[in-house]
Amino acid sequence: MSLKGSDQSEWDVRRELSLLSPTEWNLLKIIHDEKILEIKPRITNYGFSYRHIIEGRGLDISDEELNSILKKYSQAGIFKEKYYDSIIICPECNSALFNIRYHCEACGSTNISYGEAFEHLTCGYVDFIKSFAEKDYICPKCGKRLRAIGVDYRKVGRVYR
Repeated sequence: MSLKGSDQSEWDVRRELSLLSPTEWNLLKIIHDEKILEIKPRITNYGFSYRHIIEGRGLDISDEELNSILKKYSQAGIFKEKYYDSIIICPECNSALFNIRYHCEACGSTNISYGEAFEHLTCGYVDFIKSFAEKDYICPKCGKRLRAIGVDYRKVGRVYR
């Protein structure tokens, strides 16, 4: 959210401001006094949080209430909402903590390697650079020597295998 303007008229903003609760006014005062022009969320174990803007400032409200107030500011034209980032949240427990495991779709093995690879242009064999280097740059598939990059072999980048 940022204070970079909105599409609402000044009259609409004044009307919305007159409906703010004391807590909403206190938060607005904190934002004003601290000269906060843009409110960026922080990523926590449970997703995005704006809690850092009220910590140590004597405003004791829940994350849900804080989010609701910020949404109200946006609807009132005080702040303009904008995209910040995307994260994955578990639909069961709302956690943003994930452990990514790669595995083979065919057999389920998790014995996966990652590294730079070459492709032998003559026979199409692709493998990690170390597989070619171990054999003095001789292709493990067809037995021909790799002499010049771009002529008989190329780097294909980083791959999983």
